[in-house]
Amino acid sequence: MKTGHIQAECKDEPYCVKCNKVGHLSAMCASLSKATEPFWAGYGVEGRGFTCYDIPEEELLPPAPNAALVILEGGDLSAEHMEEELKDLVDEEWEWHVQKISRSYFAMFFPSKESLRMAIRGGGLTLPTSKLHVIVTSNVGDPTAVEQLEECWVKLFDVSPPYRQAVRILLATRDLGRPIAVDEHSLDSPLEPVRVLIGCRAPVQLPPFTVLFVNSLGIKVRIVREGGEREEHSDPPPPPQRKLSEDREEDLEE
Repeated sequence: MKTGHIQAECKDEPYCVKCNKVGHLSAMCASLSKATEPFWAGYGVEGRGFTCYDIPEEELLPPAPNAALVILEGGDLSAEHMEEELKDLVDEEWEWHVQKISRSYFAMFFPSKESLRMAIRGGGLTLPTSKLHVIVTSNVGDPTAVEQLEECWVKLFDVSPPYRQAVRILLATRDLGRPIAVDEHSLDSPLEPVRVLIGCRAPVQLPPFTVLFVNSLGIKVRIVREGGEREEHSDPPPPPQRKLSEDREEDLEE
């Protein structure tokens, strides 16, 4: 997994860090022991829990040839405003069925695959009323989706040795969101944080701590989102230095 872009825009084939093979995500790996039924995720973030079901890509219905994903570059628009902009710019008679799936991402259907292809090849569109620029791509997901998880790397500090296995970390971090992959190099050193790629509804709302239990003993694990504000101060502050006068007073008392 490379940094600098989101998974939905990645042009490389997915790479599994579990079996070290190309062609599938770690969360889809056949060698990974995981539930074959929907599971509850994200419940550690207040109001952001959701039900998730990981299924193979081949089971998903292929998208329609005119299904599009429109990415807003700056600014903010509602789904209704986006639809009005596209009606004015492309086809005012067409029912676009715009769905806003995040602050910048919109799913919709273009009037035809030809009009979608022209928008893609043209380098995007400039909306006539707001003057905002959008990037148009083919939608490889479900165009009826109303929300999309945001992927982010998090660092888990003070993870105990029993949890330093990819399978266990993927299962243990469901309270944060949909676990996708583990940086297996981060598992090697017990003093280093474990890096996990998580799909979240609101990465900025991830809690600062979680508790991982080994049998009946809970271990407090610190959570730092890469690129977040807390990462700049991820190391705990040093203990306050004792004044020399305090040491002298203790020596006199002894």
